[in-house]
Amino acid sequence: MGSAASNFVNLSSKQKKSAIVIQSWFRNRRALNVFQKQKKSAIVIQSWFRNGRAFNVFQAAREGKKDLVRLYLDQGASIDFQNKHGWTALMEASFNGKEDVVCLLLDRAANPDLQNKDGYTALMQATYNGEKDVVRLLLDRSANPDLKDKHGDGNTALMHAVYLGEEDLVHLLLNRGANTNLQNRHGFTALMEAAYYGYDSICKILVLHRADLTVKSHNAETALARAKQSGHSDVAAFLAKEMGSEEEAMYLAAGRFHPVYVCERKIFLSLPRLIKCEAAIDRGMVRELLPSDLNKQIAFGSHRWLRGNLTPNPAGTQKLIMERARAFMLQQHPGYADNEAPIEPHPDDYENPKLKGFQKALQCDELIDAELVWIDYLCIPQDNPSAQLLAINSLPYTVSICSDFVVLYNENTGIKSVNHQNLDEGSWEVYNARGWCRLECLSASASGEQIKKWKCSFSNGAVSLERLEFAGVSSFNPYEGEFFCTSDKRRIALMVFKLGACLADTYIKSDDLASLMQNAFDHMPNQEMKKRYKEDMKRYSQVQTDFQC
Repeated sequence: MGSAASNFVNLSSKQKKSAIVIQSWFRNRRALNVFQKQKKSAIVIQSWFRNGRAFNVFQAAREGKKDLVRLYLDQGASIDFQNKHGWTALMEASFNGKEDVVCLLLDRAANPDLQNKDGYTALMQATYNGEKDVVRLLLDRSANPDLKDKHGDGNTALMHAVYLGEEDLVHLLLNRGANTNLQNRHGFTALMEAAYYGYDSICKILVLHRADLTVKSHNAETALARAKQSGHSDVAAFLAKEMGSEEEAMYLAAGRFHPVYVCERKIFLSLPRLIKCEAAIDRGMVRELLPSDLNKQIAFGSHRWLRGNLTPNPAGTQKLIMERARAFMLQQHPGYADNEAPIEPHPDDYENPKLKGFQKALQCDELIDAELVWIDYLCIPQDNPSAQLLAINSLPYTVSICSDFVVLYNENTGIKSVNHQNLDEGSWEVYNARGWCRLECLSASASGEQIKKWKCSFSNGAVSLERLEFAGVSSFNPYEGEFFCTSDKRRIALMVFKLGACLADTYIKSDDLASLMQNAFDHMPNQEMKKRYKEDMKRYSQVQTDFQC
């Protein structure tokens, strides 16, 4: 027996290991030391060492070392070995864009459709990282573009390309047969997601490849509905036109995502109180704005809801207002009972100060000669969250078609503001501190000088009407105002960004405006939307040093 064999026997005896384990140890002693600590059986350890080179292949594939990958494969490394996360060498090379290594592995019959523990394939990994050449190579070698990830949202490679706004990858996947109408776990198609993120060019590509515009998600949403929800007027208008609705496309292009409801002046002046939009529609108190109405004078009433004072409202302001509202209803309607109330009053208006103030302001014919009236609660849906969101997204459009913008505030509610010491809850200062109120004022400012802007204050039955002067963008920046739900800041981001762009492109340019647009960009709800508007943000950032008030 030679010296090597003697040493082998002695080592086997001393370590009390089987010969096969010792042999594998000699081949990969460093790895065996690690695995031995895990106290696995000899058979398991041996299987690991057969794939010991596979672990080295992973690193070589990740770094694009083609010759080293070939060497490990020639020495017997398993080409489709999956690590504890389910990754293969092909996934590593694909994700990192190592085209030469991907080609080598595919030549050696690597399986491109294996999925890791998250359900991602090599094609998904390459798509996610924007590796166009690798995606093309994988598709050339028959990688399946329609597989869905298993533990995520059930997305395909095409959906990942859409999320990222990668127009070239979308083109490539579609040209190689990717199915446009597959749905993920939420029932969303690639077109629905492109519409939601506002990728107009990708939407056109998908429609060109016969994406079905009528498919509905699990929440019964179409691609058009998704575009409306996110406020992308250009995409929504395109989809509406493709669906054959020319009139709706015209409205959507102008930023109207939901029917605008208005109240006739005569009816509004006779209202004893503000009621929910749904109840007002049922009773014929408000109606949908018609195209012929655009030639009429319309007054927009902007007001702050007192019940939005605080969450969880430790001072009890909301409870106080609701108790007063109920007392008022009982006084006016002795037969009224909470559980059978036919009409729910606006919670702020237990004595109707805003309504009465607005009515008196409208009676000043020489100042406000409006034929139609719009005011929140009466003209925005309250019971249907989806409809309410669309109506909110339409606010800039609604303001833009009005002749008069009237801020309504009550100087003497008798309720002290918790957030603003020594100020009345209904005062102008508290109104202007509210983010939503600032958004409405910003919308009025973006609509230009054709809209007359008013401050309408009322106290103890007296009404004062004066012109509202635009004091600069910062005074109406919603992000410098108060929101009681953080999600509201994300909800209005696109709306504010577009309003800022409108101001920048028309008549107002300032550093404050650049700051407002940056605030809106930073609050966009996802990276996909930010990518969609990144170039626009750069354009406005580059010129901000040249802005002059």
